[in-house]
Amino acid sequence: MSKTVATLLGGLGRLLISAGLITLAFAVFQLWGTGLTESQAQGSLNDELNETLQARELAYQEESPTDATAPELTGDDVPKIGQPFGRIKIPKIGLEKAIVEGVSRDDLRQAPGHYPDTPLPGQAGNASIAGHRTTYGQPFHDLDKLVPGDKIEVETLQGSFTYVVEGHPVDGPEGVTEVGHQIVLPTDVDVIADKGDNRLTLTACHPKYSARERIIVSAVLEAEPAPPTPRPEPVSIDDEDSFEDSLGWNYDQTKPTAFWALMSLGVVAFAYLVGRIWRRRLTYALASPGFAVTLLTCFFYLDKLLPAV
Repeated sequence: MSKTVATLLGGLGRLLISAGLITLAFAVFQLWGTGLTESQAQGSLNDELNETLQARELAYQEESPTDATAPELTGDDVPKIGQPFGRIKIPKIGLEKAIVEGVSRDDLRQAPGHYPDTPLPGQAGNASIAGHRTTYGQPFHDLDKLVPGDKIEVETLQGSFTYVVEGHPVDGPEGVTEVGHQIVLPTDVDVIADKGDNRLTLTACHPKYSARERIIVSAVLEAEPAPPTPRPEPVSIDDEDSFEDSLGWNYDQTKPTAFWALMSLGVVAFAYLVGRIWRRRLTYALASPGFAVTLLTCFFYLDKLLPAV
């Protein structure tokens, strides 16, 4: 084997090893780093939510101390986009998270998000909530473990509400059985449309680590609904954005992702060239912080570019 071929093969080997390490680092960033981001956000959201719930409870007791019905929400009580307004608990899978209004990528990086054009949880109609399944705290990671009859609890400014997971028939080895979820395409937004009853619909990506489909869990409200809140004029389900718009590819982030990827390569190239004429180890050590910063920034934008699983 000639020296040139050996050099090329050696360079290719180092390139493949580096690519593998960077891929592994990005996987760690998505599964662990995004979880830290979500955990910090949940801490702030829960603090804000607790203050709001306490203030609303005191005000309601002063207004109607003997009234056991759920209060109406007016004015500042109506949640704004990105604002926490409630908490969801699913004992079966150990879930307890603050909920925010909105289902944009930024909203779902903090918490499960409520579809703004659906009723608030606890109210009449089909209240719908989206959440991540494998990143940013993976709140809906185990939705597939829910079975018919499991309970979902939601606490809002109007009180606490319990929903019961409904079943969906599937053909199995032992005949037709019922499971607590269904799988739909990202374009099938009919699952969050009004069904003529009072229910809660949870949506997340499926299968895990993919945004190819959506897993849907539907649950029926046990008690009477709370008074409705004036909402924006509902969007026709035919015109509603598909789940793909909030959870699919986000091509707006292509340019910043490419820019920071090139910056990372630039740091590596600069360190390599300087290392050939100066102290190699010291050069690499000095360049490492710059490479780490540019690479993490690239990961940040790449995460925004990829489907939000």
